[in-house]
Amino acid sequence: MCKAKSVDGFLKMVFEKIDEKTKMNENELFDLFWFRGESCEFKKTSLVPGAYRNIITINDDETFTYTKKQSEYCEMDMKANFDRKALPYIISKKIENTAWNRYFLMQHYKVKTRLLDWTEDALKALYMAINNNTKDVDGKDYDAKVWILNPFNLNLYTMEKLTGKKPKDAVIPPLSNDFDKPQDLLRKNKTIRYPELTRRYLTMDFYRKADESYYPLAIYPPFLDERMAAQKACFTIFGDKYNCAGLHAIHKHTVNIIDYVTIDGASKEKMLKKLRLIGIDESSVYPDLDGLGKSINDSYK
Repeated sequence: MCKAKSVDGFLKMVFEKIDEKTKMNENELFDLFWFRGESCEFKKTSLVPGAYRNIITINDDETFTYTKKQSEYCEMDMKANFDRKALPYIISKKIENTAWNRYFLMQHYKVKTRLLDWTEDALKALYMAINNNTKDVDGKDYDAKVWILNPFNLNLYTMEKLTGKKPKDAVIPPLSNDFDKPQDLLRKNKTIRYPELTRRYLTMDFYRKADESYYPLAIYPPFLDERMAAQKACFTIFGDKYNCAGLHAIHKHTVNIIDYVTIDGASKEKMLKKLRLIGIDESSVYPDLDGLGKSINDSYK
């Protein structure tokens, strides 16, 4: 397996994989890619959102160990608790108090959700992958990964699995409004009502029909604070098909949706130094006083 051992080498491998995926796309509008950096801590839960990390474990051969639990009821309780206690913060920050914004804030402040973080910035994804320099029992640095996702192709896949028909156009769907009422997912002309689609994902209102499978969906959040803006945050939200139907399974069975670059563990410290030279450090990824303090500590290490 070829591993990235320098920032230049990483970018070269990213561009090669993007070029390969781009050639598969008939529509140049699909040439959009998101990135996710994962350190070795995610080895057993790679591409699994926080709410499902007690349910799913990824094995070395990319099979799943899966335990079914009543995660729906747990999430509803967590949402209610967060909504009640976070209200003073939301008001003080002048954030629009919507169900989607509250859910994004839950993820942002480390509450376990069905959201998985991505960024449009490959170098910041690299930083997030290698910043945690964990070593094995022999003192060697573990490898890391940066995942590369085409969100349009993911949504095409998800919508086709859900409706049984490939949509004519792929989109990052608009988010539902708080007062949207449940309705049929498909219009009479068989096109998808996108606000209804995202409403179902947010509320876990998954119709239990045999032919409906809610695979991960790519969505854009509003930038609610400086950190989300600096990280160019975007998300995939998981539906009810987490048993062998997450992004890992999609990666295993498709070629144009998701891929990754492996980062050589022994090269991580050298690559971190190069990233700092071009301004990618803790304070640029986390633009607050916590990030500034960590950045200064790292500079004088």
